[in-house]
Amino acid sequence: MLNQLKRKFVTIIMAIVAVVLATVFAGICYSEYRNEVEASNQALRESIDRSAAFEARSAANAAGGVQSSNPPEIGGGMRTGRFFAPAAVFKITDDGSVVSDEATASASLSADTLAAFSARATALDYGIGDLPDLGLRYAKETVNGITYLSLVDSSTVQGWQRIALQLSVAGIAALAVFLLVSIKLANWALRPVQEAWRAQKQFVADASHELKTPLTIILANSAILLKHPESTVAQQSKWIESTQIEAERMQGLTEEMLSLAEIEAQASIELSDVDLSDLIDREALQFESIAFERGCALDADTEEGVVVKADAQRLGKSIATLIENACKYVEAGGRVRIGLSSENGRAVLSVNNSGSYIERDDLEHIFDRFYRTDKARSGDATGYGLGLSIAKETAEAHGGTLSASSSREGGTTFTLTLPLA
Repeated sequence: MLNQLKRKFVTIIMAIVAVVLATVFAGICYSEYRNEVEASNQALRESIDRSAAFEARSAANAAGGVQSSNPPEIGGGMRTGRFFAPAAVFKITDDGSVVSDEATASASLSADTLAAFSARATALDYGIGDLPDLGLRYAKETVNGITYLSLVDSSTVQGWQRIALQLSVAGIAALAVFLLVSIKLANWALRPVQEAWRAQKQFVADASHELKTPLTIILANSAILLKHPESTVAQQSKWIESTQIEAERMQGLTEEMLSLAEIEAQASIELSDVDLSDLIDREALQFESIAFERGCALDADTEEGVVVKADAQRLGKSIATLIENACKYVEAGGRVRIGLSSENGRAVLSVNNSGSYIERDDLEHIFDRFYRTDKARSGDATGYGLGLSIAKETAEAHGGTLSASSSREGGTTFTLTLPLA
């Protein structure tokens, strides 16, 4: 599903980029084409205007007995910003002949092209048009009783094709770059989703595994009871008690899973001023008997008057989890140390037990749901592997952190930080 989502993400990004590039490039090409057509039309009209003007001046000079040619002027900045295209100019005589106006023409036609053009010149519509088979554009206009035909090469309006080709190559290169960027962006954007999906599947698998054993035992006990319907409750108390124990185990697991879900959703968290010093002392007191049974010492060194904004019940449960784990895995005759201080606007709680070393690989996953080291599995048959996960989620829900460190010399230390009230 994630791969399908990734492909859809990349496809949408590429489609958007392709549409944007196509729209921009099409706009550029169309604008260039319109500019070329307008410039070509202007060149056609100007060549006819020059020819007509030259004809008028020639007639005036002839009447005055003076011959003078007046070709188009160049230089002096007169054509700055204006398009100039070589144009061939022709006049249609009264008898329908096509005569080249060489005096004002700046281009000529080949013999074959001239013959093909002359055959259809008189039939051409007035105005501006195209002769694609001859590769020409023309303008036909009558000025002072004389019909003029101006011709320019069709290439004057084909420059946009070269630009379109260049833009196409640039567009393909840009799409290739965007494709690579989109794939990397999709991987980056979907990484949290992929991790959440992996965690969810792992959570379901682990929860199913934890529930499988008690369910199997309950079903087995029920099958035994059904085989002996004549027996009394007292006679079958062994199987009934076993069923009760496994049912309570399932209930405890379900409650912890619900508690974890509520904390993640930040539901039912009621913040108030909590005296963390007093809360730690109360929780530590409850574990003195367990420490005595384990043959270890339990020391609490807490700074007085440390107040935080917290849900007292949830925070108390997290602290109890840390102390319980420390007492459970401390070495025989060892020591559990609880410390509390305020540093830089934060309350810092540390719980350390001696002789309890956690391997680096296990330490990286110590807060994962249902994760338990081999030592924890052998020492705690009733644990679910959710206690530390709940404690970490609780700390983060209160704006704090929970971390763990371990060494062979110093043992294992869990550090809880919370913002002061």
